[in-house]
Amino acid sequence: INPYQTNMVSLVVPYHDKGENAYHKGGMGSNVLSARAANGFTSTHASLNAAYNLHIASSTMQNITFGLQLGIIQRMVSPNGYQWGSQY
Repeated sequence: INPYQTNMVSLVVPYHDKGENAYHKGGMGSNVLSARAANGFTSTHASLNAAYNLHIASSTMQNITFGLQLGIIQRMVSPNGYQWGSQY
């Protein structure tokens, strides 16, 4: 029996403001995840992510953060991995 397998790749790129008082403004990223079970179930996820920090104080210690994630998920079931009573 094959074990449960999960693979994931993730990338995050932060965005910093230019200038003398550089601070974190947000970032962008992406994720890809693939999972496979021994019973024939497979799942694939892919997404793009973005975040923005709105600084509401001059010290940049108080923020409102907005985020957005867009993605797609595909799930499949293959009956070839199942075991039926007639096989025994």
